Amino acid sequence: TGDLMKKIDLNEHLWIQRYRPQTVEDLIAPERIKKIFNAIIQSGRIPNLLLVSKQPGTGKTSFAKALVNDLGADYMFLNGSEIGIDSFRNEIPQFAATKSIDGKHKVIIIDEFDRGNAIDKQKILRPLMEQFSKSCSFIITANDAENIINPIKSRCETIEFADLVDETEKQDVIKQIFKRIVFILKNENVQVTDAQIIRELVNKFFPDIRQLIGSLQKFGRSGVIDSSILSAIQNDSIEGVISALKSKKFNELKVYAQKYALNYPDFLRELQETLYKEIQPASIPDLLTIIGDSNRQYNLVADLQIELTYMLAQLMLTLSFK
Repeated sequence: TGDLMKKIDLNEHLWIQRYRPQTVEDLIAPERIKKIFNAIIQSGRIPNLLLVSKQPGTGKTSFAKALVNDLGADYMFLNGSEIGIDSFRNEIPQFAATKSIDGKHKVIIIDEFDRGNAIDKQKILRPLMEQFSKSCSFIITANDAENIINPIKSRCETIEFADLVDETEKQDVIKQIFKRIVFILKNENVQVTDAQIIRELVNKFFPDIRQLIGSLQKFGRSGVIDSSILSAIQNDSIEGVISALKSKKFNELKVYAQKYALNYPDFLRELQETLYKEIQPASIPDLLTIIGDSNRQYNLVADLQIELTYMLAQLMLTLSFK
């Protein structure tokens, strides 16, 4: 606890940033994944890495940043879905070509590199990886490895997150999450009336640690967390969207569209996976068609909130629930 306290960034308001682990040792993950990263630290040099997980909030970005922190590497962090083509022609080569002051190896982290017009950017990155291979490594994070071109994948060591091999490994990670949450709440002076509440929340959000911590901060503002949080979080989650679809409450769906437009791709994926279990088999083709069409519109539409409202209205009018 004392060591972890030193790594808290009190300048950050959001808990997920304030308590973001700064070293691989402090990260929450299966031991086999930590061993891979510890071996990299022991070697003293970071290879090209592709960190993949279909689930959001499982630690891809945290691992990338912790790894460069542990090795004291000179690094650049870029959001792959936001940067333009010009960054690959100017900013990245300029950083990779110059030597760091202390002569250390350089690392470029490209986060969420499977979104937007990623293929065009990946094609430009491939020759850069070869050109600067002696002086610079690349760490790429992605939700889906299928959206990364083979020439990039072949130049990277791929590490899959959230694919737990068995129940024992899952329970070990859940224990790590529980301990971290207890520490955060104690440090923030938030009282929990029953430890079972935290256990239920961990099970509910697993493996999305980011969403769990964000929800705890929201509902812990009063300084006390009690059982009322469980129903409140249900209404604030994907289950609330499902309920509104079933009861055909369009006004509620409009509110959810405004909220989830900010995280459109992750919401779309979670919505499809959840609805798949909730609808009649005959409605599955309609589900896949409507969500697939909306997925193709991403990065093309002028307003994601309008597109999401339209998609939810289609689902509401079309699907038959169990």
